[in-house]
Amino acid sequence: NTTGNNCQQCLEGFYGNASQQMCQECHCDISNSNSSICDPTFGQCSCLYGVGGRICDSCLLGYWGFNNDNITGCQHCGCVEAGSLNVTCNNDTGQCPCKPNTSGMQCNACNDGYYGLPLNPCQACDCNLTGAINASCNQTTGQCQCRPGVGGRRCDQCLPFFLNFTTEGCQECGLCQVSLGNEIKNLIDVGQDVLNKTTSVLLVQSEGGRLDVLSQNLNQSLEHLGLAGSNVTSVTDIVNDLNISSSALKTSFEATETKLSALSISSEQIKSNSSSEASRLSNLRAIANNLTSDISSYEDKITVYLLDLRTYNNTASLYFNRGSAVNGSMLTFLDELSSTAALLAQVQNTSEMDTTNELISHQVRCFSFV
Repeated sequence: NTTGNNCQQCLEGFYGNASQQMCQECHCDISNSNSSICDPTFGQCSCLYGVGGRICDSCLLGYWGFNNDNITGCQHCGCVEAGSLNVTCNNDTGQCPCKPNTSGMQCNACNDGYYGLPLNPCQACDCNLTGAINASCNQTTGQCQCRPGVGGRRCDQCLPFFLNFTTEGCQECGLCQVSLGNEIKNLIDVGQDVLNKTTSVLLVQSEGGRLDVLSQNLNQSLEHLGLAGSNVTSVTDIVNDLNISSSALKTSFEATETKLSALSISSEQIKSNSSSEASRLSNLRAIANNLTSDISSYEDKITVYLLDLRTYNNTASLYFNRGSAVNGSMLTFLDELSSTAALLAQVQNTSEMDTTNELISHQVRCFSFV
């Protein structure tokens, strides 16, 4: 039941772990799935709408109508939440489990004498049997059917300008009473309007202190902005002045930013030059150190050579003196002695070398502080 060069996958219609030779048949329910081929790893078949289960053998939660003869899948229950105990309906009929005093396939209607759906569970109309025609009410608003002249949701009171609450309804007042009642109603409306305006005035007065504080804060802000004593007469003027100031500040900022950019470039150039100069001084320091070492070595050699010359001079003088004492024989080293004396004088004249050495030492000391 496997395929591939290394038998690394299951055949179509099979699923599982091919590397362990554990491929098994999908067994998809052909009536309620789109194909007999399932997911090669987990074995999930491709189900029709509303159908679930690995092999597509049942309806999903909230769906009904699973049938091997039905090629359209399962239907949505559509249970009304406020009227249902849960969203699962009967698989054969689609009937939702309704709460008490609720009916309908989707539990979407209240029984007679109850109201509340679809937003709230069904509750009793509780109509007043004296003022209501019957116990029924509007299933959404709960308004009972009232007798003539009767009002209220429960039909439990007379309407304005009606009286004598009975099972026959309420009687309308006489024309005089109605006229007087209308006038009173108008006066009440006028009084309510006056009350509303008075409340508004009192509210404005109570806000007077806060407005004073805001005015002081505004004046302080104008002073900070340099607008105190100016001829600004509106918020628009203030905003315009602020926009002008903002534009000037922006221009100044851009100029400063340009200068900073130029300074940054100059700083980088100075940094680069400093690095080159430091490298050059480092090379000079190395050369000076080498010269100092060479001069020191040369001085040592000169000193040894000077000692040798003095020894040679002494020896030559000794031979010269002996030669003078020999009869008839004049052994002389005057030429060698003269050359030796000249060479010795030249070697001993080290003032120029000392000056050069001192100059180099001074340069080394200067470099050591860099």
